[in-house]
Amino acid sequence: MTTPQSFNIFKVLEKDDKELIHSSFLCFLLTENDTIYRQFFKISEIEFSSPMLEKTYNIPNGNIEGKKKDRKRIDIEVTSIDKKHILVIENKFKSFPYEQQFSSYNNLYNTLHKDKQKYKFLFCFDKKLVSFATDWVIFDYSDLLTFIEKNYFDNIDKEKSLFIKHYHDFLSNYYQKYKLLTNDGKSLFQNPYDNENKFWLKLIYSALHLELIKHFKSKKITVHFDLNPGSTSVPLLNIIPENWKVNGKELLIQFQGDDLKFYSHSNDKAFIENIVKKAKNRFQNGEVDFKKMTKREANSYFIFKTKLTTKINAKQNFNLSNILNAVIGYYNDIDNKVIKQL
Repeated sequence: MTTPQSFNIFKVLEKDDKELIHSSFLCFLLTENDTIYRQFFKISEIEFSSPMLEKTYNIPNGNIEGKKKDRKRIDIEVTSIDKKHILVIENKFKSFPYEQQFSSYNNLYNTLHKDKQKYKFLFCFDKKLVSFATDWVIFDYSDLLTFIEKNYFDNIDKEKSLFIKHYHDFLSNYYQKYKLLTNDGKSLFQNPYDNENKFWLKLIYSALHLELIKHFKSKKITVHFDLNPGSTSVPLLNIIPENWKVNGKELLIQFQGDDLKFYSHSNDKAFIENIVKKAKNRFQNGEVDFKKMTKREANSYFIFKTKLTTKINAKQNFNLSNILNAVIGYYNDIDNKVIKQL
């Protein structure tokens, strides 16, 4: 483990949080020698061509099934010289993978490269969160850090060694901060508009997304999720239970910054006012803040809201487990006190 340097080329160029930088660095290691193939990916006796960065597939007539227009971008793809093997690498530096993504990638490669032996790898901050079955090999970024420390600090070109150390040091700093913030990330929710905090909030929301999928699946509850849609000022996660549709109107939880909102995708004010009226009889004073209806027209409204920082006990850390429990508790309150009474 090296001591972080005060000067770091990736930080100076403000490229450290860009996913493409991590893929580019892996491409650099792949072209250096076969160490990463043999010792990290455990592939030997296969000669590979030069790696392709951001390989894009434009699927004819839309997706592979021919249903709609589609474009697939793969972070790194490497084909063997004999064209019999293909290696695929995906980086998830700003998010975590979910099951449908793997299915989509597999569908592509099983269709377009069906005769090749496939080696599929993915990097993220915490492989333990990927709890569903997959034939992809999942690595933590800590696995990459350990590999670099063991193989690239001694007996290599001085300039290359310095470049690798710069990458190692900034990635190590990110990984240590990830562990710190997932143990107690209260500062992120208290100041969600800070640009750096937005990066970490997106990552935590993505981790929470995986945990919520697992929770609701275990309860056999169908829930749809909308993670960071569009260009929102602060990262958000929409939690949309299928059984919360009332008269065709969609009710949901919108989690954004410190706010947990019970939300309606409807402009029917009478519908909103009726829910507010019923809910006020079931929540204690101060438990939630109710929507004050105005004359302003909108396509959607929050019905009531609370703060995550009030849902988690002051003596508890803002770790992923406690955030998850707070969101599930909010869901249960709304489901029992409101939805089942409508």
